[in-house]
Amino acid sequence: MHPDEATQLETARALFDGGRLTQARQLAGLLKAELGRAVDLSAAAIGQFESGDAKPTTATLARLALFLQVPPAFFAADRLRVTVTEDQVHFRSLRSTSNRDRTQARAQVEILVQVVETLERRVRLPRVDLPELPSDTTPEDAARAVRLAWDLGSRPIKDLVGLLERRGVIISRLTAVTEEVDAFSCWVSGRPYIILAANKDAADRSRFDAAHELAHLLLHEDAQPGDPDIERLAHRFAAELLAPADAIEPLLPRRVDWRRLAELKLEWGVSMAMLLRRMRDLDVISDAAFRRGMIDINRRNWRQSEPVTLGQPEQPELLARAVALLDRERSYGLPDLAREVALSPSRLTSLVFALRSAPRADLTLG
Repeated sequence: MHPDEATQLETARALFDGGRLTQARQLAGLLKAELGRAVDLSAAAIGQFESGDAKPTTATLARLALFLQVPPAFFAADRLRVTVTEDQVHFRSLRSTSNRDRTQARAQVEILVQVVETLERRVRLPRVDLPELPSDTTPEDAARAVRLAWDLGSRPIKDLVGLLERRGVIISRLTAVTEEVDAFSCWVSGRPYIILAANKDAADRSRFDAAHELAHLLLHEDAQPGDPDIERLAHRFAAELLAPADAIEPLLPRRVDWRRLAELKLEWGVSMAMLLRRMRDLDVISDAAFRRGMIDINRRNWRQSEPVTLGQPEQPELLARAVALLDRERSYGLPDLAREVALSPSRLTSLVFALRSAPRADLTLG
């Protein structure tokens, strides 16, 4: 073992934080017994380390770091450790997602929050600028209030992710967010976070997810996560935000016309299925016509992929822009940030963001 590595291990052992081991295990999506088997320990031993009742030897710590793909410094208690609890996070459905998947997703958000708070010590990220609304505001009124507060009028929103980032929302696409977990949102330390699926390549669905999660941030901070009624309200908010009734209703065809809906999809950045539902909700077509349209969508297999696409989903850029600014102005780049949060640069990139060069929002140094 290299002398530097031995020193790092000894330091990490001296400052060992059992909560960091829990976080690393959850990041890997493992149960205590699974981690124990991988490093020749019992689940009880892992539990003792995590609770702080015992410390691993340097040799055991080295095995844990190697298997969990984190540097030994990750386990040290000399850095900020953020905890995101289950009741802070709005997952779409608690029934269709496993506790293991939700726990892994929350652990990834904890790393994301740590990165954001580390960057905010050096860069002025956009201040949070979300309208404050009474909790009993209807979804449609809330969406109209957002458009009014942000001077959006009734026009299509061309770049929803960029708009939200400029208003202080932290957005990321995390690998733990799958078809089962889907998008989710939470408030942490006064910052709103929206987490989108890394594997969802339909831009219209991703935009709707972002709008849906904005509803939770604005209206449902104290609501029970996963409540089907709350999810339906968030759907109504997203529909009104992306395709406001006063603007879209006159444009909708008076019968199901896929060619016209495809044209509107390209203009408004929403799915044809959503526009069909909008036609029903705005009484442009009957319930029976809506049902026939949905049957047709299923028959054509358009639920998986509609015939007209919007290209790649909108990508969050704020954090990558912050790192690029620091790298350019203060020679503090991705490796420095990774070292400060005790992750490898590649792991940090996969967990939080991919560097992008296209500028979207101006930032200044702190």
